[in-house]
Amino acid sequence: MKVSCLFFVFKTCACIALFMLSVALLWSNTFEAAAFQVSTDPSGASVRDYRTSEYLGQTPTPVHTLRLDHNSGYNGWTLGRWYHLLIQKPGYQDMWQWVFVPFTERHEDFAAKRPRQFHFILKPMYYVPPYQHSWQWPAHDRFSRTFVEITTDPSNSAVYIEDRYVGHSPCKVELVWDIYSPSRKRVRVERSGFSIAEKEIGLFENQVHLVLQPHRNHRRRY
Repeated sequence: MKVSCLFFVFKTCACIALFMLSVALLWSNTFEAAAFQVSTDPSGASVRDYRTSEYLGQTPTPVHTLRLDHNSGYNGWTLGRWYHLLIQKPGYQDMWQWVFVPFTERHEDFAAKRPRQFHFILKPMYYVPPYQHSWQWPAHDRFSRTFVEITTDPSNSAVYIEDRYVGHSPCKVELVWDIYSPSRKRVRVERSGFSIAEKEIGLFENQVHLVLQPHRNHRRRY
């Protein structure tokens, strides 16, 4: 008698738990939209999704909206989207940060009015020469320093040299060269809604102009 009662209680509890889980999943799946914004202290940092290399803007970034698609995932029982942010600013240490944006609205317009806010404090790079992985300038004469002016069309595009963020165009950047074997350096510029533009520069080039082409049938990937 006791065994049958315990089995009945166990079965009832299992049914209730399964029912509550189904209701929770059904309720969570009714939310298909979300929005987020990234800010930093200090502002003016470049933000990219490290997994997709998508440029998200300069902090404080625009409000980005997203909908339920194949890139969505779970954080526990919460449905949303994971982002692996790469945040860069000249003079500060690079920051890699995972963030989760939960779906909280049924429409993108509603989500854009209440975006999830992510705020990060950048740590200063006390003394690092540009693009040199050492903590002091070379002491001998084989190294030379030059300046290059970088402009783009359209302007206010994110500029990277050797995959390191150096600012937004137009900008003037100091470079370090080994004059005994001056390998070329790769300049890359990015802007949301445009294709990436790249160019390799040599020791004696002091001006670079890059033109970004808009994406055909551009649709934001959020």
